[in-house]
Amino acid sequence: MLEKFKDISERQFSNRLEKYTNKLMEQFLEGAKNNWGAARKAINVFFGITIGR
Repeated sequence: MLEKFKDISERQFSNRLEKYTNKLMEQFLEGAKNNWGAARKAINVFFGITIGR
């Protein structure tokens, strides 16, 4: 997944981040499918652990 965020513009980064946030939300249980905040937090944690910031 990280390779899709390498060497891209800020606009492309934002678009891809939104795309992957929405994809993750689709994987949530029925009652949580619209929880954008939880999906974005999970992605942010993944980036933090993977990139080490």
